[in-house]
This record gives sequence, C-alpha cells and structure tokens, in this order.
Amino acid sequence: MSTMTEDARAWHALREVNGLGPKGLGTLARALTSQHMGANELVGADADRLRALGLKERIAAEAARALADPAAPPASPEHATVVTPDHEKYPVERLASPLGAPVVLYCAGNLDLLRARGVAVAGSRDAHEQALAFAAGLVEALDGLNVVAGAAAGIDETAHRAALSAGRTTTAVLAEGIDQPRARDGLRMGDPERLLIVSEFDPGKRWTRYQAMARNRTIAWLAGAVVVVAAGDRGGSWEQAQLCLKENVPLFVPDFPAEIAPANRRLIEAGARALDPNDARAAAELVAGVEPEPRQLELLT
Repeated sequence: MSTMTEDARAWHALREVNGLGPKGLGTLARALTSQHMGANELVGADADRLRALGLKERIAAEAARALADPAAPPASPEHATVVTPDHEKYPVERLASPLGAPVVLYCAGNLDLLRARGVAVAGSRDAHEQALAFAAGLVEALDGLNVVAGAAAGIDETAHRAALSAGRTTTAVLAEGIDQPRARDGLRMGDPERLLIVSEFDPGKRWTRYQAMARNRTIAWLAGAVVVVAAGDRGGSWEQAQLCLKENVPLFVPDFPAEIAPANRRLIEAGARALDPNDARAAAELVAGVEPEPRQLELLT
C-alpha cells in the first residue's frame, strides 16, 4: 500500500481548513515553491508564519490549529499514488492558474500526463450521435495533445476511447474517490502508459454533485483549454462552460443547432469560441493553436 508522506499529510490538513479553497491553496503552494519549502515544514507553524505566506488572519489561525498535529488521512490504495505540490510529478507551473490548484491528487497510471499539454473535452451524458461523432473526430485529430475529460458516459467516454484508439494519451478526472469501481474500470480501458486516472477526493468517497463541480475546475486546470461539445441549459457541461467564461479559460464550442446541443449557441453568444461542427480536423487545429496564458495570482492579504 502507498504511504502518505509528511508533505501529503500537511496538505491534506490544509485543504480541510474552512475558507481555504483552491485559489488560496494554489497561492500558498506557489509561496512555498518560491521559497523551496515543503508543506511538511509548516507542521507546528504558528499563525504569524502562515500570515507571512499570504494567508488572511482568520484562515492562518485555523490553518495553524490544523497543522499543530495533522491527522493521518485515509490511506491510498495499492493502485494509486498521492501527488502533492511537493511531488516531482506535480504540475507546479499551473500554480499560477486563476483556477487555483488541487493540492492532493490520488493518481493511477502514467504520472507524466499530469504535466502534459492537454485539451479538455466535455459534454452531455446523453449527447446526440452527431455530437458524439464530432467529439471522436476532434480527439483523433488532436495529435500530440493529452485529452482530459470526466468519467461519465456520453461525451466523456467517447473522448477517452477515441484517444486510446488513435494511439493518444488521456486523463480521466473523477468526481469520486479513486478506490470506487469507476476508477478500477477506467484502468482496464487500455495501456496504462497512455492513461491516467485522477481524483482529488479521499479514496472511498462516493460521487456527489458538489464533487462533480469541483472536478470540473480540476479538469480545466489540468488541460488549460476546454471544448464543450454539447451542453444543455443546466448540468455539468453548462457549469463547466460557465467556469471557463468566468475564469478566462480558453473555451471552444461547436456551433450545433439547438436540436443537437440546446445551449451551445448561447455559450458562443456569451464569449465561447465557435467551432465548425462539420469539420472536426479544422476544429482541432484551432484548439491546438491556443496557448493557455494563466494570470498570476496575488498573495492573499
């Protein structure tokens, strides 16, 4: 069974601090990284030291209490590795993202994919066959880019399978723990060298709507650019798109009519970049040509 490092114990304690969300955790991780410090060095730290790293007074006091004697978090299962900002495979370059950062990741598969340049593909579970065909064609044309998606039926599953069939790599981001059946099923999809399963939740956690929304943020964070293939007026794909628009994450949407994707044209009117739904290869070239430019986060004061 994988062991939990002292750094991971500290990060696990910090992410449980009320009010210290992904943006605050990302800022703190950046501050530690810039000073070549590990989170383990904060165990036993007082509130003044934590305030010096950018935490607000109230949050610093709560964090100091959490770090006084960090409890051991649930153990990682044998098939998974715990990756935190102190781990060599963690994508520290993404700590500048406006999305913040998940600081505890349970991962199974090829850890190198955490730092691969990627594109996220999202969409409805019950997507129209034309949307599914577009998703598969897009993924097949994304040469050299890692495909990032959730783990649901419909567009997510189509994207993963198309990537593996085309000899590409893919990352599945879970809205439940990595010890749940969906993770183990995912590991059987293909060559583990071309596949990564990621969860930011404790291994035994079951799916919840709240976790699905948090997972959407992590998908965008890992990929840097998002294609919402088919969105409804509500639900996960709609929320994924709204997050991207709010945080200036490059967002692409094929210009399907409402009978195929009810909310796609609304998203384009709101600022998403339109893709030709009849030319997946041209769409892939447009998506691949965008270099994500994350804004720098200011330290919390």
